[in-house]
Amino acid sequence: MRYFEKYFATKHERYLPKKARVLDAGCGRGRYGEKLAGISDSYSIIGYDISEQKEWEQLRRDNLNFSIKDLHAFDEKEAFDAIVSVDSLEHIPGNKTIIQKFYNALKKGGILYLAMPSIQQEMFIFPKSWFQKIYEWEAIEHIGEQYTLDELKKVLQKAGFRVECSRYTFTFFGKLAWEIEFLLSEHSPKIRILLMPLIKLFGLLDIYLSVGTGNNLILARK
Repeated sequence: MRYFEKYFATKHERYLPKKARVLDAGCGRGRYGEKLAGISDSYSIIGYDISEQKEWEQLRRDNLNFSIKDLHAFDEKEAFDAIVSVDSLEHIPGNKTIIQKFYNALKKGGILYLAMPSIQQEMFIFPKSWFQKIYEWEAIEHIGEQYTLDELKKVLQKAGFRVECSRYTFTFFGKLAWEIEFLLSEHSPKIRILLMPLIKLFGLLDIYLSVGTGNNLILARK
């Protein structure tokens, strides 16, 4: 969420008209749609996901709604001022098709905020054997294509987008923060609470001090 706030939410006036219609594609629990809906009542936000999430009912409001939709069946044309897709496309085989659908669904000048893991993500900082649960989950869930940052930019450009901003996220300090939080939540929740200020500091450092490769973040305009 920190990256979303820095690169999109705090710059919403640059990317969105006063009465914007925004799609959170693969919205999961709806946190990104909730963030945008809270910025302005004039923004109309809709979240799509393959299955309903229990959080949806609590988050729904006049300018924020959610629907069950398979993105492969998504075929709207020039309907949105912006599309947000965070940690979603890696779950979808044939996701180049989805990217083209995003392009078609945006109005002229519309913006895509896309975040997803990179195929070139570096090794874990702590021993790999400590993250067996993550590897088992990824083997089941990450069945869509993944790309390096340069490869993903080329995929977007081929679809017709103009890339305005791109970077790796969750590089060294971000991964360090995530790994410490994950390991402590599994084995020592109380120590995790005590170390939370340090974890947050590492996360903040990652935003301003990118070290190595990590996950992909791209903003691209139609």
